[in-house]
Amino acid sequence: MDRLGRQEATDLARRIVEIGFIETPQHQRDRAIERNVTSRDIAHCLTMGRVTKEPEWNERHQEWRYRIEGEDVEGVELTLIVVFESDETLVVVTGF
Repeated sequence: MDRLGRQEATDLARRIVEIGFIETPQHQRDRAIERNVTSRDIAHCLTMGRVTKEPEWNERHQEWRYRIEGEDVEGVELTLIVVFESDETLVVVTGF
């Protein structure tokens, strides 16, 4: 997917929560369990958070990665690194 601006990426993430698909690779799911991050926390952060920095190009995977900063459902700070595969799908690379 082409590079998106911060607001455009924030808006797309919110739209995907509503009508799209959120993918979490096995490695991310394992780390989420270790960090006590649930799918509800991820959805909340995507909906209420925002892209705070310009995206970073990942040369190895040939993709733009976006940092979304927000909170989990309990109000604890949560940062997600995501990749938009399309206008309907995003992948959560990691969360911390």
